[in-house]
Amino acid sequence: MSSVAPGPVLGTPMRDNLVVIQRRSPALSLRKWVRQASSRAIRKIKPAPIALGCLTLQNPVRQLCLALVTSKWFERFIMVCVLANTLLLGLVDYTNAIDGVPDPTNRRNMLIDHVNAISLYVFLVEASLKIIAYGFLMGKGTYLSDGWNRLDFVIIVSGTFSLVYSSAKLGILRVLRILRPLRALHSVPGLKVLTGSLLSSLPALGNVAIILAFCYLFFAILGMELWRGSWHYRCRLTPFPVQLNASVWNVSAMAPTSSYLASVVATPDAFRCLSIENNESWPSPMRCFWPTDPDEDHGTPWLCSSSPSWGRQCDANRTCGSNYDPFGAPRFQDLDLPMPSDYSPFSIMRQAEFSPNLNFGFTSFDNVYSVFVMIIMIVTASGWMVLTETTQDAGGAVAGFVYFNAIFFVAGCFLLQLNMAVLFSEFEKAKENHATVMAHQRRISLASYADRTSSRQLFKRPSLRLASGTHHRRHQPKWRAIAKLRHRARRLIRTPMFATMSMAMTVTNVIVLTTDHHPSSIEYRELCDILNGVFLLYFFLELCLKVAGMGLGSYWHDKFNRFDCFTVVIGIIEMVLKPPYYIDGTVSGASGFTALRAFRAIKIARAWKSLTKLLVSIMAAMGEILNFLFFLVLFLYIFALLGMEVFATKFQFDANNYPMPFNSTSPSTQLHRSNFDTIFWAFFTVFQVITYDEYPSVIWDGWISVGAIAPLYFSAIVVLGVWVVMNMFSAILVESVMVEPPKES
Repeated sequence: MSSVAPGPVLGTPMRDNLVVIQRRSPALSLRKWVRQASSRAIRKIKPAPIALGCLTLQNPVRQLCLALVTSKWFERFIMVCVLANTLLLGLVDYTNAIDGVPDPTNRRNMLIDHVNAISLYVFLVEASLKIIAYGFLMGKGTYLSDGWNRLDFVIIVSGTFSLVYSSAKLGILRVLRILRPLRALHSVPGLKVLTGSLLSSLPALGNVAIILAFCYLFFAILGMELWRGSWHYRCRLTPFPVQLNASVWNVSAMAPTSSYLASVVATPDAFRCLSIENNESWPSPMRCFWPTDPDEDHGTPWLCSSSPSWGRQCDANRTCGSNYDPFGAPRFQDLDLPMPSDYSPFSIMRQAEFSPNLNFGFTSFDNVYSVFVMIIMIVTASGWMVLTETTQDAGGAVAGFVYFNAIFFVAGCFLLQLNMAVLFSEFEKAKENHATVMAHQRRISLASYADRTSSRQLFKRPSLRLASGTHHRRHQPKWRAIAKLRHRARRLIRTPMFATMSMAMTVTNVIVLTTDHHPSSIEYRELCDILNGVFLLYFFLELCLKVAGMGLGSYWHDKFNRFDCFTVVIGIIEMVLKPPYYIDGTVSGASGFTALRAFRAIKIARAWKSLTKLLVSIMAAMGEILNFLFFLVLFLYIFALLGMEVFATKFQFDANNYPMPFNSTSPSTQLHRSNFDTIFWAFFTVFQVITYDEYPSVIWDGWISVGAIAPLYFSAIVVLGVWVVMNMFSAILVESVMVEPPKES
């Protein structure tokens, strides 16, 4: 049968026939959609009158681009591309990396490169459509007038260069790839309020940062004036430096041979390096060294004081000395030691302080950079007591106590709280602005929807409802009995005795859960099975009574009832999967479902009105909390990717914590648990930093293996991740508690 286009409908006016023909024409439908979508976009975003110097708002090409870039499906497609590209960036394989660059012949890396190229082309098309729709540079509402579009433009330009140049040639382009996940901040709708509040708080946070920087600089200068050069003094075996040559060096122990040390200690004058006093200026670095106390080296090395009036004093037959002269000039010259090819160069100057207890010599009061790292450790309360004790050993107990406690309380406990106050204020303003914008957009959407549906209302056929009461009348006695039963159930669940019984069963259930221990007897497990069955039966009957008395709709409207229903369903599933001993004869052990019984403790919150109000407020803010968690995961992911670009394959060390090359054949090479070789461990390491858990040790590993850029990276995680992002979470919680929840909650 041949397909023939339907003609006009006979017996109807010509105008109606034209409407039918237009509705059945795809080209006319597309033209109508473009016209309506572009007009909505013009009312909503108010783009520049002329784009690229020649395209007006009436230009069909520009109208098509406006309709596309403002379409929800277009935004969803771009969001999917951004998220897919973001996830793939973390799957780079560094197994056979060359100079820290991933192996380009690896299949996984090749797939990721191809997907990155496809994503780049998609982003190029998106940027081109937006430039045509909005205009590029000049005027209000153009493409580059928006901050997010400027970020996208930088990412696209860097990606375009990466197609021309190899990643190994331009390492900065590989680093710029980590900015692509930032597109998710404006692609995911729920993050716009959070991101907007953070961006709007930047000026106020800048003022706080200036205050903090001034305070930190003041304490840094004060510390440098008090203890400059004092963090290099150690207890020495000899009264002065002695000679050293490569033939007496023990490579495995990273120290001179024991026979040479014995000779030096017995007759130090025979091995004296220079015939000058220790407090005189050293002329130039020489091939000498000053042996430290081996008892301290094998235990816990500490600093000593160069003054006999304060600080820690060395034992008898020991001299407190430094590898630097009193004017800060280095005394010793590194030797060309017979080190294996896998080992990194060894420094005689750093040997006395290269210990975890002394932070491998990186913390001192010699320069502002090192002091700032120490201040970050103090205000984050991570290792600051060790810094205090070390300073007291080197320069006096009272001065060290006053200095470090002043930094902790003034800079840490007081000034840092200004961040949370600023973020809370800006978060409230951002929510109000977002609510105003959303209300305006809803008015525009309702107006356009009214225009589209006004004509359809004329053709809507009225529906007729036939009322029939014979069926209800036939079963009226039955419904009266059911209504009477529901009335009794409603009266029962409203009695104080019912609430008291429910609370008593909940408390008893929690007490039974807290008595769990390992190892436990068979009798105890059997008793727990019986009690758990009793509790489950009671909570199930309670659920049935509430549903019968309140009705399913009213029951489900209460979020606490939903939670009770969840715990009952989980208990039933657990009993089906792992039956108790009185059903199948075997004692049920611990499982994941058993741990979920502890959630029943939340039922106790109903006994306290203030606690219930607090939980309701937190549940009302759960959407914002979930948005924050997504933002936090994205932040951790971006810094994990950046850490992989900088530190991947670099966190391999020997037993003395000296850096080793990647894939070293030395048996002493070990990969530290906190590393950046995979996205999993990189994410774990970044999370360790924002929780302040032993993160200075990760800083020292990065400083040893990569250089002075490592403290900048980890300090950025602390400043942005904890002082800004985590304070935003505090602002969300404070705002949710301060807002009065609705009465129906």
